[in-house]
Amino acid sequence: MLPRDLFGLKLSTVEVIGGLAAYLPLWLADKFVVLLSWLAFGSMNEFGFVRPKEGPLAGKARLGKTPVIDVGAVAKVKDGHIKV
Repeated sequence: MLPRDLFGLKLSTVEVIGGLAAYLPLWLADKFVVLLSWLAFGSMNEFGFVRPKEGPLAGKARLGKTPVIDVGAVAKVKDGHIKV
C-alpha cells in the first residue's frame, strides 16, 4: 500500500516512484518506495496488513499489478472504523 501524496505535500507518490524507477535499478527504487510507505504509515502488521517480500515495482513488473494507493482508508483502519 502506498500513500497517494507524500507527507501532505501534494507530491504524488506515483510521480516520485516513476522518477526513481527511471534513474535507479529496480531493486534500489523498490527499497526507497518501501521506505516511503513505512515513513507514511509505519508498520501495519498489527492491523492485519502484511507487506509482501517483493517490492511494489518488482511486483508490478512481474505480475502487472499496481500497488494499492491509499486515499484515507489507512487512517480509518488505525482509528478502528474499518476492520481488516
